Amino acid sequence: MAAGDYALTVVDDFVANYDASGFDKNEYRDSNTGGIDLIEKQTNSPQSFLSSEVKEKISQAMGISVNIPVIDFRDVTIGNVRTCAFQEGGPTSRMISVTGVTYTFGFAMNPAQHLKNHISYEEAYAKNMLAANLKLKKVMDSATINLLETNKNQVAGNIAAYYPFVGNAVQVPQGQKEWVYNNIPSIFEEMDFSDEFDVLANPRHFPDVRKGKAQGGSNDENEQFQYAGIPMFSSNRVTNGVGVQSTAYAVQPGNIAWHSRINPISDAGYETTDGKIFRKVYNPIIGKEMELIYQSKCSDESALATLGWGTAVPVESFQFAFEVFYMKAWNADLATNASPILKVEIMS
Repeated sequence: MAAGDYALTVVDDFVANYDASGFDKNEYRDSNTGGIDLIEKQTNSPQSFLSSEVKEKISQAMGISVNIPVIDFRDVTIGNVRTCAFQEGGPTSRMISVTGVTYTFGFAMNPAQHLKNHISYEEAYAKNMLAANLKLKKVMDSATINLLETNKNQVAGNIAAYYPFVGNAVQVPQGQKEWVYNNIPSIFEEMDFSDEFDVLANPRHFPDVRKGKAQGGSNDENEQFQYAGIPMFSSNRVTNGVGVQSTAYAVQPGNIAWHSRINPISDAGYETTDGKIFRKVYNPIIGKEMELIYQSKCSDESALATLGWGTAVPVESFQFAFEVFYMKAWNADLATNASPILKVEIMS
């Protein structure tokens, strides 16, 4: 016996709320951008070369150069005889300039598309911002690594007493890798630096580090002590050369730094007569202020499948920008003056 006919009112589809589904979580996964963490730590170090005055001048110098006076190293001759001769010589000064890199990203929003959609306007906006910032972090991470690579130590000195020094890198043979962090402090000290340093390495470097840290007094050779107090950061953008198992940069504290700035128009909050709005906004994903140029207009969006009715709807444009200055402590001649940035390669 039939119980009735409900065919016309059957539920067509079940649709979960977007913000509760989480099915696309791996589409927007973050990368290990340890270069950003390293340069931020170095910038905030009490030993940093970057003063508050220089930061202020960089922020104010939109459109003009920022020049910083430095004095080059002078090799003084020490004699052993007093003389009446008039003494000559002195240091050489120079001006160095710092240059920023401009970063921009943007996207459009169509509010009408989200009026009858399982993806809300706010959710779409958030994903646009997240996608852009994840890419920006990788770009900034790469820039920091390029700063390290360009300014790595080139002076062999006594490094060969520890490991081969090839291609301006300390190349640690596979059979000697267990004690590399016991030797790096001494290598730095022989270069007249301190025994303190931070480390940025690729993920392949850390299995050996974790193994060494996990050892204890019951091991035949306890390697644990050598890792104490060394801040370590990981980045997928630290790459290996041919025949190299893993790569790391050891950096003396306070020797690299960065500073960002925005243009004064956005800082002042101007608006143009044609509807462009300039604002200063804080970007929590990268922890920096950015400039925003917002504009909107009326547009015919009826060509979109979901907006056949949308012959006159608002569309929006968001453009974000700022400049970042990547800096390192001055070295007048990398070929002859040891650098506080040591590249270390564990060979395969």
